[in-house]
Amino acid sequence: MNRKFVNKDGKREADFFNITTFNKTAEFSGKYFKKGKQVLVEGRIQNRTWEDQNGQKRYATDFIGEQVYFADSSDKTETVPAEEEGEYITIEDTSDLPF
Repeated sequence: MNRKFVNKDGKREADFFNITTFNKTAEFSGKYFKKGKQVLVEGRIQNRTWEDQNGQKRYATDFIGEQVYFADSSDKTETVPAEEEGEYITIEDTSDLPF
């Protein structure tokens, strides 16, 4: 998402995060989301620690997506199932969809 402020060069910067999803959510994300599209992710942030092969303690922060939605805006809207529980989301731009 683009930051609300500009950098010293007068440009807006954006942040990108790696999100881990599982099962149907992962299938849906891989099938419909494209690089550069805005998405809404509901889930959790979790920390991991481990010891590497040199005995050094390592840390990682993981973003786990439990629900995912399209967040780009457009004139078109359609609905497709996002989860097997029957929840639906709104697709704002259907021009990139394979159907």
